[in-house]
Amino acid sequence: MAKDLNTVDKKQPVMMTTSKLAKSFGIKRTELNKKLLEKGLVHKDGDEVVLSPAGKAAGGEARFSNKYGVYFLWPNDFTI
Repeated sequence: MAKDLNTVDKKQPVMMTTSKLAKSFGIKRTELNKKLLEKGLVHKDGDEVVLSPAGKAAGGEARFSNKYGVYFLWPNDFTI
């Protein structure tokens, strides 16, 4: 059974990637990305997705990896 999108296991690390956060909710990363866009926590800038001021206020952080490019970290107690 999928977890409620408003609850996350507190045993998780302090910050999680979008993929790990989606997994903790029991949904696909693409579904979580859609919700983040709908809520204005991230937005598209051309072909790129960037963290919005609302996403930063919610505790999100943008990071860069040479292997994966830009990715986002979210607090383990993050709710949508």
